[in-house]
Amino acid sequence: MEVSFEVIQQKNTHQHAEFLRQIEADSSDHEDAIRWFRGLPIWLDLPGLRVVHACWHEPSSRILTPFLDKHGRFTEAGLRESYRHGSKAHAAADILLKGPEQRLPAG
Repeated sequence: MEVSFEVIQQKNTHQHAEFLRQIEADSSDHEDAIRWFRGLPIWLDLPGLRVVHACWHEPSSRILTPFLDKHGRFTEAGLRESYRHGSKAHAAADILLKGPEQRLPAG
């Protein structure tokens, strides 16, 4: 069973609406949360330790590297590109931050 883009978009919209309900839009708490998330690197690759939200995927890391600052955070242009559906940066960010979509066998 393949999940449609519309179903995923509805789920994401609902989750974001709940976030905004709990942390009011444009409040200082909201600004603090966004600033905190924006300050995080997309991944860490340290001696003996790798950290990423969902999936370590070298090809996606290579695609996103030009869109990151020296600390591994999205640049403003990189963030916009990662939101642009159909872009390589969007696909790479999805894999690293959400994990690849996998079709499960029937049953």
